[in-house]
Amino acid sequence: MNNRTCTGCGVGFTPAHGRQRCCTTACRKPAHRKVVKVCDACGIQCEKYAGKQRYAGTYCSTLCRDYGVYGPTSCAIPPAHWARNFGSTSTWTAPLIRNTGRCSWCGERNSRHASAKFCSKKCQKQQHRADRRGREHGAVGTYSYAQIVRLWVSFDKRCAYCSTRTLLADVQAEHVVPLSRGGENHIGNLLPSCAACNSDKRDLFLDEWAIDRKRRGLSPVRTTWPENDIRYWHLELSRPLLAA
Repeated sequence: MNNRTCTGCGVGFTPAHGRQRCCTTACRKPAHRKVVKVCDACGIQCEKYAGKQRYAGTYCSTLCRDYGVYGPTSCAIPPAHWARNFGSTSTWTAPLIRNTGRCSWCGERNSRHASAKFCSKKCQKQQHRADRRGREHGAVGTYSYAQIVRLWVSFDKRCAYCSTRTLLADVQAEHVVPLSRGGENHIGNLLPSCAACNSDKRDLFLDEWAIDRKRRGLSPVRTTWPENDIRYWHLELSRPLLAA
């Protein structure tokens, strides 16, 4: 390949690619293309390449650009900010942009980005699955797995119907009034249940389920409860319709 003359510095060179016109990166981006601008966040002067501006403001670093995420936008950058002195004596460091709240589904501490509502894709899918089931039946409300776990603990980690000790991985959210028969999809219509009771109840009301089990010769389960049992107080229909 024939030698060429660099359009930036005028030095002859052998290009590695047919379309290369300059010998070095400095020649492709010469210093005269840089302009001095003032950072809109910290106020210092910084050199920027002239051309199309990517952001609404001018910033000396990504830290200054995203400073509104680290703290209130009305606060000025601290004097020890490295963007002011560019020295190693700076002791100020940017805090970690993490969500210190809880996952909307499982209630565990969310270590993802600040805008994330769920700690994982698995929790996000489970929440959407529970909400979609309610929408399919036109039911209002929503619930989280963390609420079911708290109910499960209040029932001494047992099924609310048969009192069988249930593992955390096996506990299920059972709708007292079935969604297909006008039940709502929030915690006021839910009880922690084992898989056997949840599948056996199907879309029956509690009194219908008790009669059905008696007809089939199965052992009775709890379908009524006294008003002084605080474990059922979260149910909206517990006192007027379901009390013993």
